[in-house]
Amino acid sequence: MGSLARFSLFRLGLLAAALVVFRLLGARGILLVLLATGAALALSYTVLSRSREEAALWLASRAKGRRSRGFGRGLAEDAAAEDAEAEAEPRENRDGRPGTADRAQRRQSRAGSANDRPSRLP
Repeated sequence: MGSLARFSLFRLGLLAAALVVFRLLGARGILLVLLATGAALALSYTVLSRSREEAALWLASRAKGRRSRGFGRGLAEDAAAEDAEAEAEPRENRDGRPGTADRAQRRQSRAGSANDRPSRLP
């Protein structure tokens, strides 16, 4: 079993044990949940420090491996390919509708500039 899974199961076990103990002591409702969560948090911080360190090292090694494989490199290549495709887009799409560049130009020409419009203020 992986160190992260083991650490998570230990923490859940501590929470369950704390819930049982505080329930036997008479706590109920939200007070039971708050007391058990606080106790489980304190216990896991002190008792499970070695297991927590192992889980943190495992996560760090995974992140390092992901960075070394060049996770972000493919994103830049994809963005460049998408830009090239957008620039090479025909004036009309396959379905006969005007392309996005055409629509933007028409919209801009219809709107005109702010200086071309008559002022509505008196």
